[in-house]
Amino acid sequence: MAAGMNVQSAARRAAAACALVLSCACAHAAEPLSLAGHALGMPYDPVVKDARYDCESLAGCFLYSACLYKSAEGRQFVGVAIDRVSLYFQGERLSGIEGEFPAGDFDAVAAALARDYGDATEEVAALVWRQGSQVLRIQRHARPGRSSVILAERSFIGELLQR
Repeated sequence: MAAGMNVQSAARRAAAACALVLSCACAHAAEPLSLAGHALGMPYDPVVKDARYDCESLAGCFLYSACLYKSAEGRQFVGVAIDRVSLYFQGERLSGIEGEFPAGDFDAVAAALARDYGDATEEVAALVWRQGSQVLRIQRHARPGRSSVILAERSFIGELLQR
């Protein structure tokens, strides 16, 4: 009888441990991706009417629009100041967000993202996280001394990376 109770107790502990591991894994997956306080899918109209954005000087057409923060001061991404935040719209919905941060902060950003979203896929000079139809990508040297972060729909990220 005692051996049977030990087996049941061990089984309960194992089940509890599995549940804990699964809940941690699900916590990574459930954490929504966002950048500079924006999530993909937000509508275009509130942005174009907001004086903090410049939606006139960037190239666009009726299917594709881009807006740039006039001043990204105070914008943060996982605790690191980001600047030159650009919002890219396909039609009426936000499909991509791009920001830059000091290249010296790349490892801190990567570590924070790994805590929030789990392990990344490594690509050439970049780390990538995928969640559903969305991709979050940080690139170590986008420009001299600068790293970049891009959050985009998978269908749109190729266009952003071609620029």
